Amino acid sequence: MNHSTTLHYPKSIMADAPQAPSLDQSTLHAPPFDREAVQAEMEDRWPHLFGPGLHVPLKVGITADLHKEACANGSQLSKRKIRLFLEGYCQHPDYLAKLIEGGRRFDINGLPAAEEVKGRHVKNATRRLALKEKRTKAGDAATPLQQPTSGE
Repeated sequence: MNHSTTLHYPKSIMADAPQAPSLDQSTLHAPPFDREAVQAEMEDRWPHLFGPGLHVPLKVGITADLHKEACANGSQLSKRKIRLFLEGYCQHPDYLAKLIEGGRRFDINGLPAAEEVKGRHVKNATRRLALKEKRTKAGDAATPLQQPTSGE
């Protein structure tokens, strides 16, 4: 036998009960991420790590170091912006290739850190790079080559 009970409170009690705040839909989502602006600032602040065409294995935990230095120097770079930038940076094929090479990681000053790239990081980078290459080849095969039209 099901004995579910519904509680009914007098309207006078319910009128005094705190109400849940209404949700402003605009605050439910983080502000848009302007990758180009963040990249430009990262390159300006740390050209020895993020300069054009430069990909070096970064020290594990460098996000906190970057954020601390950015805040100390009046930057508006949030941890979120730095993290999102690094997620893309660390997925770049050139970065993955540097991880596969192994060797030392680099700190915020561009100096070799005490830690080296670990075997599991090499293995993971190898797997991710192979997957990227496979997807690129699959995408190339799925996209027919455009034949030039006469007059071009």
